[in-house]
Amino acid sequence: MSSTKKTINVASMASAKAKPSFSKVKSTSTVAANRKTAGKSGGSETRKIQASDIQLVQNLIERCLQLYMSQKEVVNTLQSKAKIEPGFTKLVWQKLEDQNPDFFKAYYTRLKLKDQIILFNHLLEQQVGMYQKLHVVVV
Repeated sequence: MSSTKKTINVASMASAKAKPSFSKVKSTSTVAANRKTAGKSGGSETRKIQASDIQLVQNLIERCLQLYMSQKEVVNTLQSKAKIEPGFTKLVWQKLEDQNPDFFKAYYTRLKLKDQIILFNHLLEQQVGMYQKLHVVVV
């Protein structure tokens, strides 16, 4: 039995991924609702959501999709790095999902595959470690 370590690279999945055909998220009355943002004095101010806000969040989500991030990871990342409210990110994500159901069906399948690859690599590392310990004891 060989002790060579075989791992599957999650990044190699990127070459086989389908390109999403995202159109601009349409501004609807739901999307154009007021957005609350934190003010300097700790209060909140209300402003209308602009088309540029929607486009920015859509672009950021698309970049995260290229990194095979889950919706939860995207929401958390945009909240912490870009200070975008989770509800707004979820709304734009839902609109993208509604407009691209085939892409997201395949995307969620790839996310499951990514998780399986990560688990496989972890188990393989454990097996190699156990084999190496056994090999040292026997020799």
